[in-house]
Amino acid sequence: MTQSLDKPDQDETRRNALEVMYQQVAAQHDKIDDFRSKLLAALPAIAGLSFFFGPGKSTDLNSELFPIIGILGAFVSIGMLVHEIRGIIECYMLWAVGSELELRLTNAQNDDARYGPFSIKYRMGLYPWVGRETAAIIIYSVTIAVWTCIAIWPAIKLWSILPAAAVFIVVASISNGCLARNRCKVADYMQGASAYSPIVAGA
Repeated sequence: MTQSLDKPDQDETRRNALEVMYQQVAAQHDKIDDFRSKLLAALPAIAGLSFFFGPGKSTDLNSELFPIIGILGAFVSIGMLVHEIRGIIECYMLWAVGSELELRLTNAQNDDARYGPFSIKYRMGLYPWVGRETAAIIIYSVTIAVWTCIAIWPAIKLWSILPAAAVFIVVASISNGCLARNRCKVADYMQGASAYSPIVAGA
């Protein structure tokens, strides 16, 4: 009799704990997503201004500084890209954890869980060519390519576009491969390896 009376209390305590965890996951996701959005919005302006005040207005004085400015800008952009990739991977994990919490809060038999914000993202995965992740890869790759162009502009002028294009392709390919690999890791961690995992299927 005592055990049957204690069970509702235990269920309520467990539910409260899950709700607190869910709120923390949502807050952490929003924090990361907001920072990523602001950083992503600033990068195109930085890349455009750097090229305008670099090769766009070249003089004998600032041409000597192009290699130093370009190399420093490229390394800073690479560091920001690494931070961006880390943020995206954390968001992947938060999607998976949040969807699991939504399922438990609505009970495994309840179909309402599929309408939760995390469940929708996790179930649908990512569209192949449409999404903030794709935009981030393109913008960061272009920014690093612009800094590369600035660094070698004094030596080969317009021909610097070719090495810059190669840098764009390499950076974009490595970034996309890293994200795809970690999407698989998150899916494996949450539900075991599956070729039809929702977060992998949209990769």
